[in-house]
Amino acid sequence: LIEKTQSVAEVIAANAPMSVKSVKKAMNHGISLNLTQAMEVDLALYKALIATNDRKEGINAFNEKRKPAFTGE
Repeated sequence: LIEKTQSVAEVIAANAPMSVKSVKKAMNHGISLNLTQAMEVDLALYKALIATNDRKEGINAFNEKRKPAFTGE
């Protein structure tokens, strides 16, 4: 179990830091909200990430078929 947990944590940590933080916020806040409210929180967090360098890097890396180099910006 520890090895699997470590493996999953490494996969999560390899993603854009701001996105991971937003997912954690959405989960923590959304659990106590109804579906409409939770979706509004999710959308607001997504909109805050649209202009980030990490989002652009993720798209570019995907298009160029390479691993992204996220900076947290």
